[in-house]
Amino acid sequence: MTDHAVSRVVVVGAGHAGDTFAALLRQAGFVGELIVFGDEPEPPYHRPPLSKEFLDGPLEKWLREPTFYAEQGVTLRLGEAVVEIDRAAATVTSSAGRVWSYDYLVLATGAASRALLVSGADLDGVGMLRSLADARALRRRVLGRGGRRRLHRAGGSRRGAGERHARGRGRAGGAATGQGGQP
Repeated sequence: MTDHAVSRVVVVGAGHAGDTFAALLRQAGFVGELIVFGDEPEPPYHRPPLSKEFLDGPLEKWLREPTFYAEQGVTLRLGEAVVEIDRAAATVTSSAGRVWSYDYLVLATGAASRALLVSGADLDGVGMLRSLADARALRRRVLGRGGRRRLHRAGGSRRGAGERHARGRGRAGGAATGQGGQP
């Protein structure tokens, strides 16, 4: 950082990047106040299992042990998004209406999912799989009803992911097809 004493670092984004930044900052010896804002109510978690393993096991694969944040003096503001940044005043305003000052601001907000722009994208049963809440809802929809269901997965970033979905769905008593993503 710089020569002056840094008393507060605010991190906007409680995903992998924001979580890792906070952990590395503590590891490097930063002793000031460290606040991480995340718009989701859950602590930072691994996202790949949401789509890769959602039929076979726990979705909640946290990036750190739950005790890590308190032990390291990292304040998690979960379910609280930053809705305004005032760089001149060096403040952020949260969705709870509270204004927080900062010495350094880190933006680690990740990427946003692209909307599906095809006919039928607004139909019941069509949705995004971006968050833990989305994965839980999809799991309930696919596995929570009697009878056999079909699940089709398109896209993704690795070959073979659709086939893993199909194998998992077969073990769960249904049928699935998969269409691979980019090589």
